[in-house]
Amino acid sequence: MTAKSCIKPALFAAARWAGVNALLRRVHRRRLLVLCYHGVVADDHPEDPGRMGVAVSLREFQEQMLLLMHHFAPISFEALLESQEKNTRLPDHPVLITFDDGLRNSLTCAAPVLERLGAPAVFFVTTGLIANRGLLWTHELYERVLAWNQPSLPMPDDSRDVATPPSLTGRIELAGRISGCCKRISDDARLRYLERLRNAPLILEQEWHRELYEMLTWDEARTLSAKGFEIGSHTVTHPILTRLDVASLRCELRDSKAAIERELGKVCRCIAYPNGGAADVNPTVVRVAREAGYALGVTLSGRINAKSPSMLEIDRLCVTSSLSRNAFRARLSGLASLIGRA
Repeated sequence: MTAKSCIKPALFAAARWAGVNALLRRVHRRRLLVLCYHGVVADDHPEDPGRMGVAVSLREFQEQMLLLMHHFAPISFEALLESQEKNTRLPDHPVLITFDDGLRNSLTCAAPVLERLGAPAVFFVTTGLIANRGLLWTHELYERVLAWNQPSLPMPDDSRDVATPPSLTGRIELAGRISGCCKRISDDARLRYLERLRNAPLILEQEWHRELYEMLTWDEARTLSAKGFEIGSHTVTHPILTRLDVASLRCELRDSKAAIERELGKVCRCIAYPNGGAADVNPTVVRVAREAGYALGVTLSGRINAKSPSMLEIDRLCVTSSLSRNAFRARLSGLASLIGRA
């Protein structure tokens, strides 16, 4: 653990009691806050920092939503779009809640909490996985590295093979490195690498595997839509969009939009760019999203938005697992982004 990571909890605690978070919330009261969740799972889920990195427990999610309702004004996608089209003001302390990937736990765990509190949300779905019930490629990659049974493991950048770590901790660290590398190489190279790892069936037997990884069906997506939640696109196959040629980029954006509109009978107007960092969204991606007919696009830059953000480059903050209450408060106020991510 670094000195910086040791200092942060003390800083966040001191900031709360000194009123720094409250002050920053007042300063940022006119700026849109958008939160990004990936999964909400049962409280008895195994402790696994690798698999659970971006999933939060149901207890954590409930506490976070109660805090959010106390200090912020949750808004719907419709309200955000109307404020832009009619040039009207959003309420002070606006927050938009979003979910990426299209996991089934969005319906079974997250949606009941949101309904009970009357909080709107947008669910971004990966349409190709809804259709074939497959694993998100990042999840598959992680599980294949953990289950690898050969003495050495190939690397995605064609560098020398590495010895397969004997410990779970070592494999978790290696899986993270490999995932990061796969997000930087071309999409064709990523797909070829995944094929190299598919030398044996991937068997996920535990119930918690299904809870963590299982995708929505179209019937379940329709259920979310019928409850009043917005359904947006997270592309067809969840590639890193800046690693695609323009023709493939158009297919990912247009085909996912068309599938949602066909299955739900509603216009799909928003997209979450996979991974969403600075290297994953560029002017070409934004232009093609606009041409495809999207009215809103969200990134994952880790910042509160400027007062007049571009509607196709809305910034979001990712909520990760096991955040302390003070760390979560610091993210909401913008303090965490000032001193480094929690």
